[in-house]
Amino acid sequence: MSATSHIPNAVGQLIWCPSDPSLGTGVVTVRDGSRITVRFARLQEDRMYTTRTRELGVVRYALSVGERVDLRGGGAAKISARLPEDASGCARYRLDSGAEVLETELLPTVRDAGAKERLAGLDLVHPEVVRARLQGLQLAACGRRSGHAAVLGARVAWLPHQIDVATRALEHEPVRQVLADEVGLGKTVEAALIYAGLRHEGRATRVLILTPESLAVQWLGEMYRKAHELLVLLDDERLSDAARDFPELSPFEAHQRMVVSLDRLVADPELAMQLDGVGWDLVICDEAHHLRWRPKDGGNPAYRLVEGLAARSRHLLLLTATPMALDPLEYHALLRLLDPLRFDDPAAFSALSGRAATLRDVALAVGLAAKAGTPLTAPQGKALLAALKDDPEDFAAAR
Repeated sequence: MSATSHIPNAVGQLIWCPSDPSLGTGVVTVRDGSRITVRFARLQEDRMYTTRTRELGVVRYALSVGERVDLRGGGAAKISARLPEDASGCARYRLDSGAEVLETELLPTVRDAGAKERLAGLDLVHPEVVRARLQGLQLAACGRRSGHAAVLGARVAWLPHQIDVATRALEHEPVRQVLADEVGLGKTVEAALIYAGLRHEGRATRVLILTPESLAVQWLGEMYRKAHELLVLLDDERLSDAARDFPELSPFEAHQRMVVSLDRLVADPELAMQLDGVGWDLVICDEAHHLRWRPKDGGNPAYRLVEGLAARSRHLLLLTATPMALDPLEYHALLRLLDPLRFDDPAAFSALSGRAATLRDVALAVGLAAKAGTPLTAPQGKALLAALKDDPEDFAAAR
């Protein structure tokens, strides 16, 4: 057997996947521009590939003279000669019986020599093919968990970092996170994916989404389009309906999943009071950087309201501008909503943040020095020892 680097370009051509020889050989059944559909006989399934050179995952399979093959019609034969391709682009072979056949009629067996042997023979594939294979395996592993399958099945043109955020979040119980990507990188998508996973796993039945007044309707549409979830927008009409149809309940008990304007709740203390005693599986707060906490009075009204909800919610997502653009105390205030016990003391948080920044700078300096093969400067060495002084073993090694 020998493999050519020819790009598959015609229906009927035999191909194989150098990065996964266990698939065996396949036959191109459909060609559509730069995309081809391949039928693998061993798996009895179809797969789609691109033939763009940078992302090429399969190559044509060329039979060698003397190679034994199975025939699709039954029986076996040996290749005695390779003939010119026919008009369609398929290879032609002469068998030891004297018959001439197209490659479409043959079923060769790929015998993988093994990774070490392929490396020794420089039988290598493009790194992008390996990367695509690894990503495919990761996605396949994600699909085995119901919540992850819901994430992958959401109606979203997602980006890899969004899938990473959502699947990592679902590994935790409870899910309490700050989503702080830059503007345009899809915090709303990430929140929708996390919600879809929690819902599918039965972990989010009662859901409250808090947004600025100007974004309430937009959130309603986004959750429907992305997570196929029709939530209730708690506006004047819905409040009137709840008062009429469920007089014994608060409007927040009358519906399971809803979008509410945080501005409205802050401006209407009587409505906000009706939140008391209502528990939630998931609370999502958009534009959370407008929440302000102050030790002397507990923060602005919006912060105090969300703080009460955070204490009564199992899962909490805070969507905000990138924390690096915030004052460290403002970032601490958001973390305090997620875990008030761990992040209650601003001074302790400031000290922890400062140490993390110092270790980051020292590690960067050590990495650059090692790469350049030069020693640390005196100030860098002093900073390294200062960073490690609380660990005697590391301190001794650094000296």
